[in-house]
Amino acid sequence: LMRTAGTGSNFCVADGSVYVRTGEHCLRIDVNTGELLAQFTPPKHADGSPGTWGYIACTDGRLFGSLVNEAHIVKWRYKKGDMSAQYTESTTLFALDAKTGQELWVYRAADSIRHNAIAIGDDRVFLIDRPLAEGDRLEAVKDETSSAQAAGKLLALDVASGDTVWQSPDDAYGTMLALSPAHDALLMSYQPTRFRLDSESGGRLGVYRASTGERLWERQADYASRPLIND
Repeated sequence: LMRTAGTGSNFCVADGSVYVRTGEHCLRIDVNTGELLAQFTPPKHADGSPGTWGYIACTDGRLFGSLVNEAHIVKWRYKKGDMSAQYTESTTLFALDAKTGQELWVYRAADSIRHNAIAIGDDRVFLIDRPLAEGDRLEAVKDETSSAQAAGKLLALDVASGDTVWQSPDDAYGTMLALSPAHDALLMSYQPTRFRLDSESGGRLGVYRASTGERLWERQADYASRPLIND
């Protein structure tokens, strides 16, 4: 299976509420009593069709979510299992008011957003908008080019408006993002674990100035775990 290593969590906790994504909705539940406080519906796809909620996070009164790409089903990573609802990529990222569910903004990807390639902090939402890795698909034919994936853009959006604050050149290669607000640093890397997809070649990581997008450093490194920022 893939599970949360690729899909991300299906719930988060903030300001006395548990937010649980469940198909086409997100439930807001009182953390003390279990009472259902609200049920939120995500924005529709660009063509007007309803979507399935994917990524979920909540901070500073804003609930973040995504509309998954239901056609992109990846191969199992650990044991063979039902992958039909283990979505790893989304077409749209959005923000709602965490109490009322009112839509605040919507970002439509030019290509696709991997759930692991989203980070939030310092009044910014960071993401990688990158073409899909077709070789990751469950039905992909294995050949010498199946793991190839084109680079994309690394973007920083304003957390309140969704407007683009800065954008990197078209060389964003990573499949994961991690943020260190204390150091104004954004790490781009891979997930070279037992749950890695064919496109996650590993061996490369870099750090950007989170406030400006300036690349601080990049290097080749033989790492075999999710990178951890410590102090």
